[in-house]
Amino acid sequence: MPTFKSFSLKPFDINRSSFSPEETAYFDFYNINFSLINDTAIQHNFGYFILGSFSIATHYYSSKEFKKTVVINHGYMDHSGLCTHLIKALLKAQYNVLVYDHPGHGLSSGEQAGIQSYQDFQGVLTQLLDNMSEHLPKPWFIVGQSMGGAISADFVLHDDEHQFEKCALLAPLLTPKHWSTIKVQFQGLKHLVNGVPRKFRDSSLDKDFLQFLEKGDPLQTKQVKTSWVKALIEWQDHILSSYPSDLPTLLVQGDNDNTIDWRYGLEVYREKFTQLEVVMLPSANHHLMCETAVLREQALNAVTQFFNT
Repeated sequence: MPTFKSFSLKPFDINRSSFSPEETAYFDFYNINFSLINDTAIQHNFGYFILGSFSIATHYYSSKEFKKTVVINHGYMDHSGLCTHLIKALLKAQYNVLVYDHPGHGLSSGEQAGIQSYQDFQGVLTQLLDNMSEHLPKPWFIVGQSMGGAISADFVLHDDEHQFEKCALLAPLLTPKHWSTIKVQFQGLKHLVNGVPRKFRDSSLDKDFLQFLEKGDPLQTKQVKTSWVKALIEWQDHILSSYPSDLPTLLVQGDNDNTIDWRYGLEVYREKFTQLEVVMLPSANHHLMCETAVLREQALNAVTQFFNT
């Protein structure tokens, strides 16, 4: 198994057009080396930004022919390499795509799978957009999976000056399943350990994907960090106290989701987004970007159609 954490990232440069063998191997391993979509040449820029105290690995896929941009926020313990299908679907729909690894995830710096505050996620996104704004054609759209959905929702609810036209949430996190039990365990462990062993639960009906997560992905972590649980508890109060938004928002949810308490989350997100459109996917599990082909296509088609209308 390759160890991508060992190669050195270069600073992000919008004019850089060549990659090292290590970078190319990383792109190829995750199938994110897009160079041609529907006979259109795609420019792939990759490198890191120093944003606050974090080094943030960032990809930007673009074409001079594309006049709109989507920002992708991945989920907890995920990274840009697992966004392959979503990136490809958006490029096919003629969107430029900005996707990055959150602090503590993928090739970005920070405590692996940990965070001191969800506000750190918001600060990184704000600074990343500031750094990239002149290169991102408008209109802008934002999409997030699970924790990335929570980050996306938080951003548009609390940043009064955000410039996104629409927001799409794929199985957005609010509370994990069995949350009451998790919080009790956290209270007992928070002063004793900084993490507990991760249990790889079925988050998709795609067995090959689940096998890859547990056995084949070198950028996966083996622990759930207590710092992340503490930050999530604090963030829930923050999001529940937010004022509603009339931003056009899509929420795609599988009714077989075994990762989050999606029924409760759906109630809250309906309250927070007054123009919320909900698409339920019968039998789909949590990781909609990496579901079986038919379910994944339904989820991604819902996103691109929503952005296109």
